[in-house]
Amino acid sequence: MDVVLTRLKDFSCRTPSFSEAAVPRESRTGGCRLDLESSLAWLRRELELRSLDQVLIRQLMELNSGIQELKMELSEEDEEDEEGSCWDSEDSVCSGSGQVSYT
Repeated sequence: MDVVLTRLKDFSCRTPSFSEAAVPRESRTGGCRLDLESSLAWLRRELELRSLDQVLIRQLMELNSGIQELKMELSEEDEEDEEGSCWDSEDSVCSGSGQVSYT
């Protein structure tokens, strides 16, 4: 899970590389070029998607943090329950092996 979180953090901090975008064949051959409006529309969509990715990454990281906190609380409660179950009465104490000894 730590590897996933590290990769998500790396992705969210990565600088955008718009040069990786697919260019239509017509513009590569010099035929029909993308006009400015369609280029801007594409750029807006890409920026919106990147923004949504970052929101999702933030939510996933917050969820993971919450899950880790709940795990810690559960393990602490389990430890308290184990300690509490070792005291059967005022005169008996539970040893580490689970045997009861009387004082």
